[in-house]
Amino acid sequence: MFSLRKENNDSVRNDTPEFKKDPNPKGTVKSFVAESPSAKYILDSPKRDTVEADLCRQEPDGSKRCIKVALQSRALFSTMQSLGFYCALPFDPKHTEIECTPMPK
Repeated sequence: MFSLRKENNDSVRNDTPEFKKDPNPKGTVKSFVAESPSAKYILDSPKRDTVEADLCRQEPDGSKRCIKVALQSRALFSTMQSLGFYCALPFDPKHTEIECTPMPK
């Protein structure tokens, strides 16, 4: 599992608060996942019950790519499941991020 900590060499698409104006956040998630449907994804929310969540994946070159979406983590969880992912909390209770792995087809 990889960390959501953002480092200087990460590729991150979340540089402006425009994500809050996204009229179709579920479509944004679907497009992001379609770029790499076999990747493992990590979702996390900065605060409980906020309408903002981070969705990250590890790229083949080892870098991390993240987006911010205007969805509560529960809605993002549900969206990932609808896209064919199994999502679960990590075993370590100190971690709050949710790991989503593609289900075999």
